[in-house]
Amino acid sequence: MAYITCSRVPGRTIADFRSVTEELGGEPPAGRLACFVGEADGALQIIDVWTSRTDSDRFATECLFPAFVRT
Repeated sequence: MAYITCSRVPGRTIADFRSVTEELGGEPPAGRLACFVGEADGALQIIDVWTSRTDSDRFATECLFPAFVRT
């Protein structure tokens, strides 16, 4: 069964999302089926569809959070 995450990141923009994506190499991470990104009310809004929660958690812990710190 698919696993969906909805993230709201105040103070971040689509430009920030692109910077992090470039930092990660630009390729979709293993297990991500779809990603939708936009801005609303001064925050970056991200909806990700994953094959499993395990894939989502692994990506966040091992890749995403460290990339946000570096950018």
